[in-house]
Amino acid sequence: MKNNEITGLVLIALGVIGLSAAALVRMIAGFVVPGDLPAVSMFLLLIGLVFWFPDLVKDGGGGNSSMRVAVLMVVSLFTILTLKAGWTVASIAELKIDSSWAWVLGVAFGAKMAQSFAEAWSRKK
Repeated sequence: MKNNEITGLVLIALGVIGLSAAALVRMIAGFVVPGDLPAVSMFLLLIGLVFWFPDLVKDGGGGNSSMRVAVLMVVSLFTILTLKAGWTVASIAELKIDSSWAWVLGVAFGAKMAQSFAEAWSRKK
């Protein structure tokens, strides 16, 4: 096992432990943990997945893809902020997310699609 895989495994384990602890405290004790613990745990889990599966951020040639890293970070940020905001609400109706996030995610995914199309087009030539 490589060092980055061990690092990834440790980060994934810490993330799962943090999410499980926050959920168990809420279920067993009825105490609502602030959204910080689940958000940080999810961040550790996502970064751990990148270390465990480094191909997530590599392009077809085996090099690191800055676009994949950027898309991963934008989606991670949206996921973490939504988890943090939604952890303490009782229903989906109470969860308020700014509508501008739709534009941010649309631009991120659209840029990734355009990049993939351009790379595929250049390989055909």
